[in-house]
Formats: sequence, structure tokens, C-alpha cells
Amino acid sequence: MECFHCGQENSEDAVFCKYCGQQIEGKITCPVCEKPIDCDSQFCEFCGATIQTTYESDAINAKSRQSMASNPSTHIYKSQWKNATDVCLGIFSMLSVFLSLIFTFFIGIKFSGNYSADIGASFISNGKNNLFYYFGECYEDLAAIIKQFPDLDISNLYFIAVLGTILSIAIIVSAVTFAVISLIRYVNSINGKSKKSYFPFVLASNIAFVLGATLFFAFNAATGKIETAEISTQLNSITIAGLVLSSIFTVLAVVCKTASLGKLLAEPINVNKICFSILGVIGLAFVIAFTAVPSISIELENNSISFNFVKALHLFFMLDTVNTDGNMFAAVNVTPEMYAYTIIGLFIEIAVTVMAFVTIASLLNNMSRQDRPHNINALGMSIAITVLSAALLILTIIFDKTLLDFIFSDNSESLSKARSYNPTSLIVAVVISAVNLVIQIIHSITNFKTKPNVQ
Repeated sequence: MECFHCGQENSEDAVFCKYCGQQIEGKITCPVCEKPIDCDSQFCEFCGATIQTTYESDAINAKSRQSMASNPSTHIYKSQWKNATDVCLGIFSMLSVFLSLIFTFFIGIKFSGNYSADIGASFISNGKNNLFYYFGECYEDLAAIIKQFPDLDISNLYFIAVLGTILSIAIIVSAVTFAVISLIRYVNSINGKSKKSYFPFVLASNIAFVLGATLFFAFNAATGKIETAEISTQLNSITIAGLVLSSIFTVLAVVCKTASLGKLLAEPINVNKICFSILGVIGLAFVIAFTAVPSISIELENNSISFNFVKALHLFFMLDTVNTDGNMFAAVNVTPEMYAYTIIGLFIEIAVTVMAFVTIASLLNNMSRQDRPHNINALGMSIAITVLSAALLILTIIFDKTLLDFIFSDNSESLSKARSYNPTSLIVAVVISAVNLVIQIIHSITNFKTKPNVQ
């Protein structure tokens, strides 16, 4: 006779199951009035108490007890494996959080290429650009310019300085906030005071650092060539080292978190989820990289300059700077149309970058969760990223053409010699984002009707 509760076979004359101890005939006891009722009852017919949830929980616990009794060595192995992965997860997670927090304070850029000091300083910005540059030194440089050129109106450049300050504050605050929450939850977890997971905030801490470095680079990024001199901006060495180290420990933490599933990793649904998630993370990383690099390029004879929409806003403010004695920038009235293109492009660049990072965090977190066979959030975000990447590409192509007409509107000869490069990096970003979208769609379709085997 098969027990209704645990499914194990018993003798035909058995009344109680020898594996789980429940009545075989299909009767269960009401947890409130203790009277026998049918096993499929959702409510007690005598007292009206809710039964189904309690019954299902008892059945699951009975199966667990039966499994432990029949094979105690397997249970011990699972416990040891779970404890080992939890310890490694905690170590790698805290190292990731610590490195992400510390290296956040060293985010900065540097110049590279063949250039003189004067050209480098005048081409982009101060060569010591880092987060703390916008907390004081930037405003000192602007004050020095006003002192040297009292007739120069640089109010627009102060706006850029304020934006840099806001960005720097946001990067530091987010890094500190996520790190503190991760640490508090980790301490509460190991002390048994709370069952709230610290792992999502570990991912958020690393994502905040990497996103901050990416946005800071995009805020200052530009490349150019003036006669024989070439110059470009890059993240400084210590920032790159921090990105590599913190990402390594974050990946190790994800591996430990996923490995804690044990034998469940061999289930097809989990294999599919891990493979699709890894492909999605790699694809979105490339989307971020190609979106952040300068995509707007202008070349005229031996001179060229490449920048993104963030830097375009900076350059337009410089062109709008009024100088009465002609020692610095000539007064150029940037049209509202150009500003509109720039601001829209700026917001799209930021939106694509932030959404890609959020989707990466969601995919990494989903890899280690047995209760989620597919990730609807990642699918929705992937759709938005693809649409916005395509919109950014179209806007950049239009902006390139409009920018040439704007710069050389009074010089048709220069306009005929000028060339605007195709935004290859954005084309690659659109293609990769579309491929990632297809991957997420396939993943959702293949797993939509599949239920995970939660243990």
C-alpha cells in the first residue's frame, strides 16, 4: 500500500506509514481540534481551521525526515558542502565589498598619447582628474581663469563643475551605503540574528563601484589629434586594478552562491539558467563598454576629435563662453537644437549604462536562486536596452551630420573637407544588445512552463 503523504510503499495491512508515521488511509489530523479529516481538505469540517498549508508543510517535512533516516551520510555530506560554500561565500563577498569601497575613492582618469603638456591641459581638462578634483581644485582652476581673464563669462563651465561634483558625491555615497548594508546583513547572518540575504547588496556594492568608474570615465572621455600630437583619456592604473580585483572576488562569490545548490546544479533547468545568465552578463558588459567610449567623431585634414554626449555638452558650453578681447574662445551661439540633441543623447547614454549594470546584477543573483527558473526582469530590461541603444545610434548619426553643418555653417570649403566617422562602437553595441535580447527570450520560453525542484 502506498502512503499518501510520502509516497513510500508499505504492507497491505499497515495503518501507519513506517517511513513518515502518518496514517496511510488518507486521513490527517486537524492541527486545531485534532479530529480526523480527509487528507485533501483545505478547511476542517469540524472547526473550520485552514488545513492545506499545514498539511503540505508536514508532507515536505516527512519526506525530509524519511530521506535523512534512509541515507544519513548523504545528509551529512550536504550539510558539510553547504557550510563550506557559505563560509567561502562570506569571505569572497566581504573581500569584494571591501575592495569596491576602498578603490571607489581612487577613481580617476589619465592622459595617454603623444602630446605636450600645454596641449593636454587645454584639450580636455586638468590632468589630475579624479573624484576629489570636483570637490575643490576644479573651482580653484575656474577662479584662476576669471582672475586672468576678467572679461570672460564662464558661468557655463561652472555648470559642468557642479555636475562633476554631483556625480562624485553620488558615486561615493552609493558605494558607502551598499557596503555598510552588506556588512550589517553579513554580521547578522553569521550571528543568526537575521535570515535576510546579504548577497544582493554585495552585488550592488561591486556594481556601484564599476558603474561609478564607467560614468566618471564617460564624463571626462575624449580623444583627439592636433597636427602631430595625439591625446586620449583612460582610467588610471589604480582604478583598473580595483575593477579587476573586486570583480574577481565578486565572480568567486557568485560561484560559491551557485555551488551551494549542490546536486540541483545538474538539473537541466539550472544548467540552462546558468548558461543563459553568463551569456547575458558577457553581452551586457560589451554593451556598456561600447556605449561609454567616444562615439561622435569629427576629422578635418590633420586634426580630429572624438567625444560622447557628456563631453559634447562640455564643449558646447565652452563654445558659448563669451570673450570680449578674443584671447580665448570666440563667442559662438550654440543653437537650441544642438543642445536638445546633446541633452537627449546624454540621458540615453546614462540610461543604457545604468540599466545594463542593473540587469547584470539581476542575472548574477538569479543564477543562485532555485525558486526562479527564469528572469522576467532581465527580459524586460533587455528589451529597453536594445530599444535605447538603437535610439542612441540613430540620434548620434543625426547629431554628427548636424554638428558638421553647425561648425562649418559659414565655411563651405571646410565643410567639404570635414568628415564625420560612422559611430562603429554604437553599431556594435546595438548588435550585441539585440543578441542578448534574443538570448533572454529563448531562456524565458524554454523555462516558462518548468517548475523548479525546490529542496
